[in-house]
Amino acid sequence: SARPVAAAAEGLRWAGCHVIDAGPATAGSLVSSLARLAAHGALLAGRSGPRCTATTLWLWHGDGRPLDEVELEGLRQASEAGVARPTRRYGPLRRVRARQFYLDELAGHYHGLRPLRLVVQSSSPAAMEEVASLVERSGCQLLAGGPTIGPLARQVADRRAHLGVRIEEDGQRCEVVDERGCAVSSAQLIVLAAAHLAGPRRKTVVVEQPAAGHLGEALGRLGLDVVAVRPGRAAVYRAVRAHKAILGGGTDGRFWYSSADGTVGADGIMTLTILLRILSRSDHTLSQVLRSGDLPHDGRGGLPAATHALGVPPAAHSG
Repeated sequence: SARPVAAAAEGLRWAGCHVIDAGPATAGSLVSSLARLAAHGALLAGRSGPRCTATTLWLWHGDGRPLDEVELEGLRQASEAGVARPTRRYGPLRRVRARQFYLDELAGHYHGLRPLRLVVQSSSPAAMEEVASLVERSGCQLLAGGPTIGPLARQVADRRAHLGVRIEEDGQRCEVVDERGCAVSSAQLIVLAAAHLAGPRRKTVVVEQPAAGHLGEALGRLGLDVVAVRPGRAAVYRAVRAHKAILGGGTDGRFWYSSADGTVGADGIMTLTILLRILSRSDHTLSQVLRSGDLPHDGRGGLPAATHALGVPPAAHSG
């Protein structure tokens, strides 16, 4: 993705913009750095496609809000029209290692973990680098990685891993399989994450429609308020921020988290981090946690009642 980044930087500088080259980053690490860098926006050129040869561009406002469909269409039209009056000044460029802010913030969550074995796949080299950097600070073992190591479920079973995670959309979305190679649904993940993040005070979770219907009852059993929104990155972002929600998501494996400074972003590495913290509270496997309700809650309800209310079917084998 070096060429698209270089081309974008060159075009922005010719338009008079001050450009910050943030270096290799995931969506999570880039968005988390916006406030520190006092940036007015961000662009991430990521990889997509079965062979990771296509380029996907992700765009955000300076507050971390993703551009919505109307804004993207306006940007496309402006690009086709061209710059009416080129600037007389060529904007400056500076380079920073933005991901370090993000990794330093997450590092504390990797202390005191069980010596878990995990398989991680991703088409994003930046995501694999960030996961490896965090895991090496713990007693956990990253058994395999990369986008071409074979079916995730088989890798987990063959290597006797505690879980497997596939992180896509440049770190924004993740899929999870348990130690048996069985898929963990997004509905189960959002309940797990919400129960982990909820404190003694009543909190809010934002859920995309149509998942809000069945997830609403499940999360309500955990003492959480649910706000339903239409699907879409910008819509979920706005709702999480407006309601100061601890979490936002739906059924596509993209979960949104709020940081201490108010930044909101979709982050698959954060989902992985939460799962490792949950599994480190006991010697239970992930499938046992899902069955037994061994969750870090304060006695307001357990996962069995929540998953029963979800109507979540038994985990299917993920190939």
